[in-house]
Amino acid sequence: MKLRIYDPVQVYCRVRPLERPEDETCIKINDEKSLTLLPGDGTNWKGNMSKEITYSFEKVYSDVVGQQVMCQEVSLPLVRVSYYY
Repeated sequence: MKLRIYDPVQVYCRVRPLERPEDETCIKINDEKSLTLLPGDGTNWKGNMSKEITYSFEKVYSDVVGQQVMCQEVSLPLVRVSYYY
């Protein structure tokens, strides 16, 4: 088995589904590697956020991605690399 060299730290983001479908989201997934936090109405946890903030990740998983996919794409490669290290 050929091992792939990984970055020392890889950060993945998984967006959780809304508790109620009628709720409004403050997250916009831009592509498979970035998302944007949208300004709220002043009641968000950051206080009065007035501008959009974009973050980049190794990969962004949407709210429809299941636990099995997460395990196969994130956890399993980590275990394999650790095992052969």
